[in-house]
Amino acid sequence: MLLGPLATKDPIPITTYSYENFKEFLTFLYLGKCAINIENVMAIVDLAESYNVQLLKDKCDTFLTNIEMTDANLYTVYANLKMYSLKAALENLFDYISFNVETILSSFGFMSAKKEFILDIVKLETLSTTEENLFNSISFKFKHELINNFVFFKY
Repeated sequence: MLLGPLATKDPIPITTYSYENFKEFLTFLYLGKCAINIENVMAIVDLAESYNVQLLKDKCDTFLTNIEMTDANLYTVYANLKMYSLKAALENLFDYISFNVETILSSFGFMSAKKEFILDIVKLETLSTTEENLFNSISFKFKHELINNFVFFKY
């Protein structure tokens, strides 16, 4: 408890988040603004989610819509955006995927992509590739996965 006769007088340790990230979170609570950058944005989103501060979560969502998407950070960013339901940034990510789907389908990272990611690609209305190419890429990915799993369990 924080108040009342059962309130502890000892310091309350914050071990889940760094001092800097928690300070930015508290700065937002008290001042309505904080310094969000690429290094701390996901920690601040997690804090906003944990403490149910939707306004801060929306601010992080807006920040994430402006980051430059690359094939290198695509899968990590996707997983984080889905986990925290950051809709605007996710929409921006899907636009990037729609435009760069050929490169993504032929990338090494696609071979280890999660099923949910592939389903979201298939659901996109506009893709800069043919349905046949999409099907062949997904089929190849799952054949490769099946062969690797079979070899792993065979021995």
